[in-house]
Amino acid sequence: MLSLRDILRPIVGLFLIQPIVLVWLFYTSESPLDEYLQVGWGLQLLITIWLIPVYYYYERIFDLFETTLSILAFEDPKKSK
Repeated sequence: MLSLRDILRPIVGLFLIQPIVLVWLFYTSESPLDEYLQVGWGLQLLITIWLIPVYYYYERIFDLFETTLSILAFEDPKKSK
C-alpha cells in the first residue's frame, strides 16, 4: 500500500524544482513563460505522477536488498533499524 511518504516525496520535489526549471527556461528559451505553461508544467505533472509508484517500489526493493545483505552478513535485521 502506498504510504503518505511515497506520495508526498515527488510532489514536494515538483515544487522545489520550479526555480531551477524557470531559470533554465529564461536562459534557453525565447519565450520562457509560454514554454513553461505549455510544455514544462504538464510534463512536470506527468513526471510527478509517474514517480509516485516508482518511489513506492524503490523503497520496497531497497528494504528487501538491505534485509538480504543483513542476513548474508549474519546480522539481526531488527537491530540494524
